[in-house]
Amino acid sequence: MNSVRSTAAFALCCVVGTGAPAVGQTPAADRPSGGVFARRGEATGQVLEVSATLVQAYDDNLLAESGSISTGAQSLGGHYTMLQAGSQYTWASKSVQLGVTGESAFRYYGRVGNVQPVSHAGGLGLSATLARRTTLLVNQSVAYSPAHMFGLFPGVGESRPGDTQPTAPDYVLNDAASYSYATTATLKHGLTRRTSISAAADYTATDFTRENSGRQDVAAHGVRTELSRGVGRHTSVRAGYHYRTGEFGTGGVASATEHGLLVGVDHSRILSASRQAHFGFGFGVSANDAPLLGAAASSGHLYRLVGDATFGYEFGKSWQARAAYRRGLQYIADLTEPVYVGGFTAAVEGLVSRRVDFQGSVGYSGGESALLSISKFDTYTASLRSRLALSRSAAARP
Repeated sequence: MNSVRSTAAFALCCVVGTGAPAVGQTPAADRPSGGVFARRGEATGQVLEVSATLVQAYDDNLLAESGSISTGAQSLGGHYTMLQAGSQYTWASKSVQLGVTGESAFRYYGRVGNVQPVSHAGGLGLSATLARRTTLLVNQSVAYSPAHMFGLFPGVGESRPGDTQPTAPDYVLNDAASYSYATTATLKHGLTRRTSISAAADYTATDFTRENSGRQDVAAHGVRTELSRGVGRHTSVRAGYHYRTGEFGTGGVASATEHGLLVGVDHSRILSASRQAHFGFGFGVSANDAPLLGAAASSGHLYRLVGDATFGYEFGKSWQARAAYRRGLQYIADLTEPVYVGGFTAAVEGLVSRRVDFQGSVGYSGGESALLSISKFDTYTASLRSRLALSRSAAARP
């Protein structure tokens, strides 16, 4: 499919109170992460943000995109219009933060006369300080036909209450409708001023509305524990264990189980009044127990290197650059086998002026089947966004 797109968009934010950073995090002081809608110096209150994006695009095969194609039909080129709308609500007190997010995308095919829902997503999350050194984050999300492959790119930000699965309607590879569910919970506790421990659990499931031998409903769940110890004013070391098991479809439903150990180092440093840098990396090994393709009655242990790395650099009064790398086992609903993936994401954002902000990101991911190394793939993405503030609560973006 080849298409040329032009985009017009409008974003609106209604501020009932003020924004709030996630409990338990330590954001850079006085840095406006909200771009043109930033509110400095306050950590409690309410924020409601509503946005809408209108895309006009040309597609050389409207019938395939709209789901109206039939055997022997000729391709029909033409324009279509896509509407993406979303909202995000945040409420925060000194010890609790609540986040609710929703978004939808629709396409209208004028020559076909068809309006088709592309994707929907919703998220509900809560972050709370349970004690002086204990925090809890729980999040639940549900999505209709999200872009499963977009999950191959690692995130560059902290998890927040109300996070949803990436819908990315322009990144969907097929028209297979599905419902996806994701539940996460993370508990962190400081044992001492220098030592902390955390435990996390997650569950994901995808139900396809039309199952077949090559596309089955799948599910995965896992747990992760980590111990962190400060060894200096700006440096800490960490060690962790993770367990994960999941289902995948290869003409039927099989399962794979992974055990992994990882050690790492994190370091941060204040370079000046307006510049701060931090980076971290970890490496380890995982053992995967999965049935081997072509040998239904046998199973094998596959040992792979796993790792992660993060980098952040804050400069100027509002600019920040972030990058993340992740290598490990993943279960992707659009793929019939678990995959070992190495993914990289880099992003930069900040204020060009008091009324204009900018955000850009690039991502690359490549990997192979966890069962057969001959099945390799790669994918990449890029995005740019700029907003012009029309008032304290409204902005337009080209």
